[in-house]
Amino acid sequence: MRTCEGGDLGFRALRTVVSGASAGPQGVFNPGGRKRLPTVPARHPFFCVHTGAPSSRFGHCSRSIGRIAAFRRPRHGRRFASGVRAGRYLLQLKAVPTVGDASRAALAPSREVPTDAPPGPGMPVHSPQFPCPPAFVLAALAAASLGACADQAPLPPVEELYYARNEVPLLSGLERAAPVQALLEFDTEARVLATHRSYVFIRTADQQEGWVRRSLLLDAAARRHLRTLTRQSSSVPSQGQAHARDTLNVHVEPYRWAPTFYQLDKDEAFELLDRMLVDRLPAAAAAAGVVPASLSVDHWYLVRVPGIQQAGWLLENMIYAGIPLEVAMLAQGKPIIAYVPLGAVPDESLGESKTTWLWFQATEEDQIHDFDRLMVFQWDPRRDRYIVIREHTGLIGYLPVETLPDLETRHGVGTGFRILLDKDGQLHTRTYAYVGKRVHVLDEEPLRGLPRVRPPGGFNQKYSR
Repeated sequence: MRTCEGGDLGFRALRTVVSGASAGPQGVFNPGGRKRLPTVPARHPFFCVHTGAPSSRFGHCSRSIGRIAAFRRPRHGRRFASGVRAGRYLLQLKAVPTVGDASRAALAPSREVPTDAPPGPGMPVHSPQFPCPPAFVLAALAAASLGACADQAPLPPVEELYYARNEVPLLSGLERAAPVQALLEFDTEARVLATHRSYVFIRTADQQEGWVRRSLLLDAAARRHLRTLTRQSSSVPSQGQAHARDTLNVHVEPYRWAPTFYQLDKDEAFELLDRMLVDRLPAAAAAAGVVPASLSVDHWYLVRVPGIQQAGWLLENMIYAGIPLEVAMLAQGKPIIAYVPLGAVPDESLGESKTTWLWFQATEEDQIHDFDRLMVFQWDPRRDRYIVIREHTGLIGYLPVETLPDLETRHGVGTGFRILLDKDGQLHTRTYAYVGKRVHVLDEEPLRGLPRVRPPGGFNQKYSR
């Protein structure tokens, strides 16, 4: 039997009380005596089933949150006891998980069953004292249970392999104050043994068992997609380091509703790889055969998380560049989408060297290309501040930017960098070199064939699933 509350736990009929002489003094009710109905704990799950008689003479069955059904004593207990006849049954059903002691403790009622109630868990179901009900009674129970759950989402298949994201709390039970047994690290394999609403009971490869939120696990399909994305991004060079403005989830795909596999702490660092303009699709697009109309657009970053060396997606407006503040304040309110250090200038008065920075900006909103401005900032010891030594605007450029260390040129040996530009629908590559505190343009030529480094999202297009 499957229920809304228990999912795949499988409820077992532990007690059966039949009315009449067969129950006798051992039963809950004694038809021949003056014994009142014993008090039943309100949190104890019961099913009340009877045929051929109004419910007012047998008690009432009602559904409520947190249990299958609660049995309520009728107003006239003596009349109730004398009115019990053959063919009416009271079945006590208790959730008995088959997945471990931790889940049993989580789902069992907190109060004890009265002493005159039928035996507790562990006693045999089939006994002369408590015979089994007819098959039609059990069939009616199963039909009622399935009908009550018809409007709920289907449960995931049992024994399916899942993968944890970072720092997933493994709970010992489902109560509010359930202690945390362990914190699962990223990519911990687990098998789902049972489901309870938004929680699942899992067993890890090292035989740890407990309850976790279903949203904190990746299914096998999402994990394969993440591996593919990481493999495709392995050759993309870093475009600078960025930080999370607040606690931030890293997604498998660049959509707000996509599964997440890692949660960044505030100010935690990660590497920038690429930037994409993405249609903001509703959550229904996850299962739709036809892509629905876009609600708006968002800019997403493809990033690499250093701690786990996995690639994923982050919203652009939730991050900030890791470039020093004395340089970032010159951005004039426009986002710095990538930056690269080119060298350093010594300052004797400060007793240190100041880094020369190359950065790229996007000045227009919702533009498909990644950047349209290139700037190089170098420290000026005499003025004691950064100055611009090279600026190009009006570009149609795409990430990633390639850095060429120790590049030999006719101007000397320095740090070079190569960018990808769009000119009249044709991709060009332009190479620069930073030599002797100056930035030189070395060459520019049309691109023949595919770029040497190609990010997963491609160029000059929106991201598509």
